[in-house]
Amino acid sequence: MTPRSVLGIALTLVLAQGCAAVQRWEFSRPTLERPESMAIDEKGYVGLPGVKVAVTARNDRATFALAGPAIVVPLPIIPLPGSVIDPPKREPPFWIDVAIDPEGEGFTFAPGEVRLHVDRRAGLTPTLTRGPAAVSEYLGRRDGQVLCGFDPSGDNGAIAPIPVRERTCFSLRFEIVPPTADTSFVVSLHGLAKDGQPVDPPQILFTKGRAWSFQCCL
Repeated sequence: MTPRSVLGIALTLVLAQGCAAVQRWEFSRPTLERPESMAIDEKGYVGLPGVKVAVTARNDRATFALAGPAIVVPLPIIPLPGSVIDPPKREPPFWIDVAIDPEGEGFTFAPGEVRLHVDRRAGLTPTLTRGPAAVSEYLGRRDGQVLCGFDPSGDNGAIAPIPVRERTCFSLRFEIVPPTADTSFVVSLHGLAKDGQPVDPPQILFTKGRAWSFQCCL
């Protein structure tokens, strides 16, 4: 019997009886390239004149987990490597979510003007936009990387400015393999304007972040 088949049998027994899992996550954490002029608040928003914006990257993955049984079940705790529970994606696309929270009227957003800079390459442009959509509520470590409702009916190749009158979210698709958390990259949030005048775009720098999560399964 192979080690993989033993692991599968043990996991099946644990899941059948009830279990708990502790997972370690790696993800790209948004910071600012020029933090002296602005800051990111506890909810991930950057304050600009009359508007707040937040940007997240959908490349988080579990790198380690401990799966254990409920207290009454005499089974061992099982360590699971990230390569088994959440292998890294090796194919495009890479999605970035942008949430915009305006304080008044007159704001527009042109998603096609956003630029992604990876490994000092020339800025990449999004090939697809999903949105505008509702901003998702924070539900946990993994869900915290997903700002948008991600309604497929909102697929479009929007380039022209879109009016933003309330807190709104856009998902931008880039035709590259999602970078790992070890890879630093920058999102230049061009395309935001107030009454036709461009808002000075923040440069969002993504660096490696880590977190732990706990969940029960029945």
